[in-house]
Amino acid sequence: MTGRVVYQDRGFAPRLDHTEPYLVDYALLTQIGNEFYALEHIRRHHRALFFEKALDWRDENEFRWVVADGGAASICLEFEDALVGIAFGETCPEDSIRACVRLARRVGIDFEQLKWKNSAPWLSLRTDWALM
Repeated sequence: MTGRVVYQDRGFAPRLDHTEPYLVDYALLTQIGNEFYALEHIRRHHRALFFEKALDWRDENEFRWVVADGGAASICLEFEDALVGIAFGETCPEDSIRACVRLARRVGIDFEQLKWKNSAPWLSLRTDWALM
């Protein structure tokens, strides 16, 4: 699945039927099982689940690729020089950060880590990047 991200706000009160992407249809889940349910749910609701963000982010220009495949084969996508920066999540393991920073530095890619304060993302402003 590929597509541009659509920026819109959703209400806080979900609909209580099968059209709601953030609820589990328990009757269907018990009927077809976990694996088939997950695939069916993604098929029905992939736009809302993977290609929507709140209006707060509307000034960005985001395009996404989503792969929903239980196969064990690796996926390699050639992006050439499209990647200009890496934002590590707050709970990203340090060993993963170190490995990515070493590689990113070689090819001139910027990096930073996000931290959450007062329900908002902030740059970590780490001072130990050079030690990695």
